[in-house]
Amino acid sequence: MARGERHLPGDDATPKEAKIAGRHDDFAHFYRNVKPGVVAFLMYQGSSPAEADDIAQEALLEVYLRWREVDHPKAYVYKCASRSRVRRIATIHEDVSEEATDGNFRSSASTDVAYWELRHDLLAAIRRLAPREAQAIAWKLAGFSVQETASMLGTSPGTVSVSRSTAIAKLTRWGIGGESND
Repeated sequence: MARGERHLPGDDATPKEAKIAGRHDDFAHFYRNVKPGVVAFLMYQGSSPAEADDIAQEALLEVYLRWREVDHPKAYVYKCASRSRVRRIATIHEDVSEEATDGNFRSSASTDVAYWELRHDLLAAIRRLAPREAQAIAWKLAGFSVQETASMLGTSPGTVSVSRSTAIAKLTRWGIGGESND
């Protein structure tokens, strides 16, 4: 090392170690950007904040383990989270009911009271939907198209469209907004 140069951690890393460090950095950035949306996505499907956080963590671990193999990590993590939630529901043998707190969404920095009230009302209304309808709305709210949702759920775009339309009609009838079914 030349005089005056500082030795930084990782300077003497092997190519394999450097690749692993890059993998960690890439994933850390992905994790920070995606996790809040995955938690909200799961809460839209009826998970409690704590359960949504646990499922999101498990799904992100699955993506991490396959980080270099997965072509579309965001879609993959949502798919893993959705499937994990369905598995948990299928194995629950007791009626668990926990109200989500209106201030526990990690995906939004908004402090507008009307916004928080709408989100609270939306969560309560989504819990009244059929599971497939809630799932279709959650994927829509997470920004996925009908085709992407159908692909991730292993169903037809028509089924997703019908589930979304039915859910939106119910939410509108219950006084929770209404928007296009794109």
